[in-house]
Amino acid sequence: MICKKCGKELPDEVKFCGACGTPVTSLSDFTTPATQAAPAAAPETPEIDAQQSAYRAPAMQNSYAASSYVPPRTDENQPLTVGQFLLMDLICAVPVLNLIMLVMWGFGSEPNANRKNWARSRLIWVAIGMGFTILILLLALIGSM
Repeated sequence: MICKKCGKELPDEVKFCGACGTPVTSLSDFTTPATQAAPAAAPETPEIDAQQSAYRAPAMQNSYAASSYVPPRTDENQPLTVGQFLLMDLICAVPVLNLIMLVMWGFGSEPNANRKNWARSRLIWVAIGMGFTILILLLALIGSM
């Protein structure tokens, strides 16, 4: 038989081509030497063992060791401390100062992404609360007429 993929001549009892590893599953995958023209330039391949019975995969490489590199923390991804968080909550308890500071923290040149995102989410909650308050006042005003 001749391997249909690489053109190497094979013994009849093999299950895989020794040159390219193509499995020999049916006679349609291979042709006889009389029906197939020889390839123009066949690559040099090692001789096939007549006792070959199954394809053996190459040995696995050792896995690479996990890297112990930890990127340094910058001001952008530094988590807020409990003291910073409590101070921000205290500032947000003051009525007009809270809006000024939330806008400065949320949309200013604040390098800490945690504080910036917290201030933006707090502003969203303030806007939702103000919207509900205005809606309730309008409903109460319309209901009293």
